[in-house]
Amino acid sequence: MFGDFFRIVAGYLPPDPEFVDPPLAWGDEARVRELFEGTGLSPGFERATWEITHASVDAAVACYTDNLGPVNFARELALSESRWPDLEAELADLFARYKAADGRVVLPAEYLVITGKRR
Repeated sequence: MFGDFFRIVAGYLPPDPEFVDPPLAWGDEARVRELFEGTGLSPGFERATWEITHASVDAAVACYTDNLGPVNFARELALSESRWPDLEAELADLFARYKAADGRVVLPAEYLVITGKRR
C-alpha cells in the first residue's frame, strides 16, 4: 500500500538526484545486502505488518498531506501548479481501496526489520 502511496506522491515532486536511493529501497533485502557489503556486518531480516487507521478517506488524505513532510511539499507544489485536485483525487482513490464497512480507512503498513551481526 505505501509503495503505491509514495509512487503517487513522487509523481508530483521533482526527481531525486541520481545518487539518492529512494527510501523504499530499505525494504528491498537485496539492496540492503549491497549497502552492508564490506562493513563486516551480516544483515538479518524480518517482515512485519501493522495497521494504521483513519476515521475516513478525507481524514487519511488530510493526515498525510498535513503531517508528512514530502507529501506536504508535494501538495504545495501541486497547488502552485493547479494540480492539487489531481493529487488529492489519486490519494483519495488509493485510500478508498482500504475503506472498512464502517467508513474507517485501515491501511496495512508492511515494514522490514533489519538487524546486523558482526561476522
